[in-house]
Amino acid sequence: HQAPPPPPPGGGPPPPPPPSGGEGMSTSRLPIEKVVDDVAAMGFSREEVRSVVRSLMETGKSVDLNVVLDQLMNGRGSQGGWSMS
Repeated sequence: HQAPPPPPPGGGPPPPPPPSGGEGMSTSRLPIEKVVDDVAAMGFSREEVRSVVRSLMETGKSVDLNVVLDQLMNGRGSQGGWSMS
């Protein structure tokens, strides 16, 4: 079982996610579901996490745990005692 070849350097935009929205969705760093699981474990709703992930993917930004957390923390009222200062 071989991994698919890496995309050419400086290639175009990432391919669109498959219709299932689950398997096969991945970024250069982490599978999306892993990010969703990790962020949801911190008390955010999965729907909220997925919407942030989706908007990051649509704008071509890298989907990264820290980026997603940042968006969630800054993009909504302070809920709970989460403060990054």
